[in-house]
Amino acid sequence: MLAPFALVGARHEVLAMRRTDFLLSLFAGGFLAVHFGAWMTSLSLTSVASSAVLVETHPLFVMLASRIIFGERTSGWAVAGAVSAVAGSAVIGLGDSVGGGSVLLGDLLAVLSALMFACYALVGRGVRQRLSVVPYAFVAYGTCTVILALTCAVRGLRLHPYPVRDYMLFLALAAVPTILGHTVFNWALRYVSASVISVSVLGEPLGATLLAMTLLKETPPATAVAGGALVVSGIAVFTLFSARAGGKARPAAAHGGTG
Repeated sequence: MLAPFALVGARHEVLAMRRTDFLLSLFAGGFLAVHFGAWMTSLSLTSVASSAVLVETHPLFVMLASRIIFGERTSGWAVAGAVSAVAGSAVIGLGDSVGGGSVLLGDLLAVLSALMFACYALVGRGVRQRLSVVPYAFVAYGTCTVILALTCAVRGLRLHPYPVRDYMLFLALAAVPTILGHTVFNWALRYVSASVISVSVLGEPLGATLLAMTLLKETPPATAVAGGALVVSGIAVFTLFSARAGGKARPAAAHGGTG
């Protein structure tokens, strides 16, 4: 889906990519592959509500790393919001621990997925200061695809045949949450701090839980609801005070980057 835009519209920029940016984009794709692999696996072991909330604990990882790597300041209230989100995740994990080892493993895989997403966001934050979104996304998504396809081949996981409906859902996942969702996320990395963007997507668990209740008839555990409330409140506090603290990053032009 991205190939026509990358190989025609942005062909010159793709060919002119510096080795460092190309390698970093490959790393970003690797982090994204582990993120997706761990997350999708966690969904088969724990509830949608627990997995969706735990995978969104990445703001804490991003906040700590952004402070160290990029020197991005974070106010005390913003930190409190992040701590609230993590505390809510802990409530979910403790509640799921009574469900047995497989459920807890699903929770841990969701946290691993969160860490990988944080690494993906931080690498993208750096590369996007010098590279426009289409070449970066094309290399990162392409790397992710190759790694996951090789993983399926090594593990003997079939890619076909599936019902036509499933393939239509695969295409919809590629077109909507990936091409539109992830690419908008990567576009914004050039102008907004990784911490603010990372927290801004934390509304996903609420939507995922409501969809699971409607489509899968899955009722979330009470601990997932309570922990989710802490996470959502942490979102609001973190985002509000990060914005007040001047969470916006300098445009790439200030660093001599190309558009």
